[in-house]
Amino acid sequence: MSYILNNLMDGERILHRGRMHGIVFVIPTIFLLLGATFMVLSLWADIFSRNFIFYPGLALTLVSALAWIITAFNYMTSEYAVTNKRIITKVGIISRQTMELLLRKVESVQVSQGILGRLFGYGTLIISGTGGAKNLCRNIAQPLKFRQKIHEQLERLHEPESTQHKR
Repeated sequence: MSYILNNLMDGERILHRGRMHGIVFVIPTIFLLLGATFMVLSLWADIFSRNFIFYPGLALTLVSALAWIITAFNYMTSEYAVTNKRIITKVGIISRQTMELLLRKVESVQVSQGILGRLFGYGTLIISGTGGAKNLCRNIAQPLKFRQKIHEQLERLHEPESTQHKR
């Protein structure tokens, strides 16, 4: 069962869910392919240099495969949510990082995106809480939409009571 669902407070509802972007697989995949390429190229090398190409390729392939598996676990187990009361994030399964920030403690929400992030729709959310604490959500898909959902909830939180009852 989901970390977020297990840790909801009384009367708390999930309003928006985010997820990690698939871009996290690019680097492990590149190194995995590079290692496999070395192994295949060793088939055409002469007998003397074959081992000098094959074994580094094998090592790179094994390390990259392990990195890919760890990345897949992080990708599948990462959770991001905006509720009517908090922002909740959880990344990782063995080494787990969680962040739960009450909306009334949020001071600012920033998005950091490079060129590739803008092209492919991923970025880092920087959520500043009271006291200057900064919480980072790296490689999140559609960070602008996630920020918008946080801002919508912050707006609702700061509306006068009379307007909230009209909804």
